[in-house]
Amino acid sequence: MKNELSLKFSFQASHSLVGYEEPHPHLWRLEVIVGGVPIDGRILDIVELRACIEKQIHPLRMSYLNENSQLSSAVRKSPTCETLSQFFFDELNQIMMSHFVKVNSTIALQSIAVGICSMNGEEMGAVRIFL
Repeated sequence: MKNELSLKFSFQASHSLVGYEEPHPHLWRLEVIVGGVPIDGRILDIVELRACIEKQIHPLRMSYLNENSQLSSAVRKSPTCETLSQFFFDELNQIMMSHFVKVNSTIALQSIAVGICSMNGEEMGAVRIFL
């Protein structure tokens, strides 16, 4: 029986959209959903997966996304939920394929969601990408 594992993260970073606003901070939320058939009671090593995702998030924390060299030029040009969702999907899918699939061939990245929130945590909107 296939299971889904949901992991949630948050980080603070600022951005601006060309022609619309001055740089300002947000709380960004990331949800990663991985699916697969459990082997020995688990889909994968959750601690290891969390560490891989944190490694992707860490360079973004407290940064100005428009100038963050970790991101592609397309994301830096317009750092939105849509572009960040695609960034995380591409990065994490590559990690899943290169590392975790070797341990459990049924594993797949199911979806990525990125939400943008005010600094008090109130969500303004979110985008989810599905496999």
